[in-house]
Parts: sequence; structure tokens; C-alpha cells
Amino acid sequence: MTIVSTADLLAILPELLVMTGGCLLLVLDPSTPQHRKDWLTYLSLAILGAAFVVSYWYMGAFAVAPRPASTQIDSESPPTRPPPYVAR
Repeated sequence: MTIVSTADLLAILPELLVMTGGCLLLVLDPSTPQHRKDWLTYLSLAILGAAFVVSYWYMGAFAVAPRPASTQIDSESPPTRPPPYVAR
């Protein structure tokens, strides 16, 4: 029996990434020499970028929407012509 479903974990994955990355940065900051702290900035931007990509992916922006049935071409039906233009 699972208490938390996979769909629930996927829904909070961006927040988990930001929280885990923030904790990692808090641990690394005191142990990093002063002249090497600039790479922590790039690490934090990479973490935020990964969270953005995951949230964008979860919203379905990378999924391809299926075409409506009216635009699918049937190989056995003859091509249809648009109705003629009627001037008034």
C-alpha cells in the first residue's frame, strides 16, 4: 500500500528540486573558499532551470496534441473542394 502516489510526487517535483537544491547550496556555501563562490551562483541557476523545465514538462507543454478527426485524411475518400465563392 502506497501512501503517496506517483502522480502526487510528480506534481511537487519542481518544489522538491528547488528545496533540495537550496539545502545543497546551504551546505556547500560555508565550505567553499571565497574565490570559488561564483560557481554556486551557476549551480543555483541550473537548479532553478531544471525546476522550470520539469514544471513546463508536467504542464504538458512538450506533449504533442493529437490532430482533430476532421483534418485526418482518409485514403479511400476523394479529395473535397471548398464551396465556390458566391458574390452578393
